[in-house]
Amino acid sequence: MVALGVIVWATWSIAPGLAVLKATVPLILIWFPYFVDDVTYGTWAHGYRIDSHTPAFLIAAVGWVLLLLELVIVVDPYAISQFFLGN
Repeated sequence: MVALGVIVWATWSIAPGLAVLKATVPLILIWFPYFVDDVTYGTWAHGYRIDSHTPAFLIAAVGWVLLLLELVIVVDPYAISQFFLGN
């Protein structure tokens, strides 16, 4: 909840709609992984039908990674570039 609060608080002054959208997508992946799997199961992608279920813990893990990456970007915008460039 702290991460969510920081993300919404920091981006609210820039674009309120963007702040809510940035916080909503990872939370959907974290809270409703079975629903996300049901929505994507059976759809077509690049000419192939998705015929296997994605484990819920993987969907939730992607949500956590997105949420924490957004938190890092809000707290220290240069942290990602420092990680890759080593400066």
